[in-house]
Amino acid sequence: MNSGNVTPTPHLRKKMREKNFNMQDVINVIENGEIPKQPEWNEEFSQFRYVVKGKDVEGVELNLVITISIKEEMLTIITGF
Repeated sequence: MNSGNVTPTPHLRKKMREKNFNMQDVINVIENGEIPKQPEWNEEFSQFRYVVKGKDVEGVELNLVITISIKEEMLTIITGF
């Protein structure tokens, strides 16, 4: 991740504690994971939501739900599971 901002939501922080993963794991999924299906439009926030599937740094499966704002150069990580 070379530029822009990465913003974790409070919900993601909760899931990180519950599922025992950290931001290094999140970054690993974003950098090395895949987007297996088309993004879904979120009418409430007027943006697309993506599922990114990958593995944490220990090789355990970790999926993220993210949004990307090109205009603000920001990636928001909504949740992880």
